[in-house]
Amino acid sequence: MQFIDFNYQKNIQKKIFSELKSNFKKNDFILGEKVKIFEKNFAKFSEKKFAIGVSSGTDALFLALKSLSLKKNDEVIVPAHTFIATALSVIYANLRIKLCDVDPVTFLLDEKKLKKIITKKTKVIIPVHLYGYGSNINKIKKIIEGKKIKIIEDASQAHGLNHFCDYVFKGDIIIFSLYPAKNLGANGDAGIIVTNQKKYYSKILLLRNWGSIKKYQHNLVGYNMRMDTIQATILNEKLKYLIKWTNDRIKIARKYNEAFKKIKNIEVQSLNSKNHVYHLFVIKTMFRDKLQKFLSDNNIPTIIHYPKAIHQHKAFTKYSFYNKKFVTSEFLVKKIISLPLYPGMKLKHQNFVIKKVKQFFNSL
Repeated sequence: MQFIDFNYQKNIQKKIFSELKSNFKKNDFILGEKVKIFEKNFAKFSEKKFAIGVSSGTDALFLALKSLSLKKNDEVIVPAHTFIATALSVIYANLRIKLCDVDPVTFLLDEKKLKKIITKKTKVIIPVHLYGYGSNINKIKKIIEGKKIKIIEDASQAHGLNHFCDYVFKGDIIIFSLYPAKNLGANGDAGIIVTNQKKYYSKILLLRNWGSIKKYQHNLVGYNMRMDTIQATILNEKLKYLIKWTNDRIKIARKYNEAFKKIKNIEVQSLNSKNHVYHLFVIKTMFRDKLQKFLSDNNIPTIIHYPKAIHQHKAFTKYSFYNKKFVTSEFLVKKIISLPLYPGMKLKHQNFVIKKVKQFFNSL
């Protein structure tokens, strides 16, 4: 058994290979025709006016921040429990990170704690739709009402959330990683940014391409953060299947939810939530390490997303938030574990995971 089996994408390989041949014939490799098509398609899919294809999700966050014309050390609030890229993008942009603890049930930015840490220096909040579960942007917008604070939604694990659960992306800018393992993944690194604001769109177009719209004419200091045409070609084809694949994820997650809801030693992130596209299926248990070993012994792969909270990483030793207390995040990283879940997962494989998880807890 694999944690992710990419064979569910096998049926579209011939079509992708055929499309890639045209790229080679045209020598069309960077910001080519297929990039523009993908941007148009993804903007429509995300129900936004504009989309900009870039080189990775991290670069998407960085460019989103740079488009806001912030001053050095302006304050950006990010969750203490997330992948490190969210925090690193703030550092790359020469801005000041302020961490906010997360909610113990949703594992997402805790709005009550957020309200208490906002100051006059706060200019941006980056809620992360972690594991595919949508943050409550309406609550966040209410908290910052009347303040000059922007919202960048990190939807790197929540592609297509707006097509399920009646969710609407309401941030000023929304970014997505297109890393291969994501719900919508390239065959390499890529990312995309969507927005309804033309001023952000226009600036990011410049920033991603050396500060240039016309070749050899540079209007500002930009970066080399462009999307490859090859990745756009692959993503265009995969996008056609994203709703189907997401329905598969939700179906598998519901089966897990039903199987585990009566096990007292398991807590499921957002049990039966209607606001989730299940990039990952994450459970919380006091017996996490023993469970992981037991499942491994039975050839069931699991991953911990993530084994350290942001403030616990050695990389941040010199930063003021290093080793400060974020109680929920610290607790979660010791207790969470991700179980196998991917489109096309065979029923016998999921049943085996469920059987072994139940066996473990029945033996306690």
